[in-house]
Amino acid sequence: MKKKLLISGCIILLGIMLGGCGKRSDTGKEVEIEKLPANMELNKSTIQLNGVNLYQSFRDNEWNIYGTISINIRGLNETEKHWIDKDKTETTYNGTVINPDLYLSCGDNSMDFETLVNYGFSDIGGNRIYFFGTSEGNKYEFSEAELSSSVRIKQDDTYKVSPDKAALHKENHYSYRIKYSSENKIPDITEMPKNILEAFNENLQNIYNNL
Repeated sequence: MKKKLLISGCIILLGIMLGGCGKRSDTGKEVEIEKLPANMELNKSTIQLNGVNLYQSFRDNEWNIYGTISINIRGLNETEKHWIDKDKTETTYNGTVINPDLYLSCGDNSMDFETLVNYGFSDIGGNRIYFFGTSEGNKYEFSEAELSSSVRIKQDDTYKVSPDKAALHKENHYSYRIKYSSENKIPDITEMPKNILEAFNENLQNIYNNL
């Protein structure tokens, strides 16, 4: 019994040291990240979730939300970077190897785990910055809100649901949550770093030009 408790304690401690608690299965790994930065696995390489940020603005009598997910991809070699860029679909703005999402809950604006719109990404200083935002303006300030981030990473390894069906790629899933309140307010969009804000605007402009 003592041995089992000791092993269990070591697993929990390892999860804390890595910045989160996780579990493995035949289909991949699920990790709930407790603090940033946090390492994430892409095959035999390590990339890092180093930022999840939310900003708001008040314009034309409406509140709007803008979010970013920053992933350090310096741990990838040129071949790996080539394939995460090449593996894209026409229906998404981000590659299908690394799939990030942001979900926002805010009672004042009747939002319950609402998926923010993905506006693509830009590579800035070794980091891949993914951009998100609300699809329409909101009546109230986001003074009380909860942000949930999700990063799914497709692996080269595969698994089979049954012998007669095609193999599927394993997928690691990393999640991270932030709660906002009067003590931890969502900053204004003017506080977004200038180079990231410029890249965000450029992505939006490219999307609108292609409509």
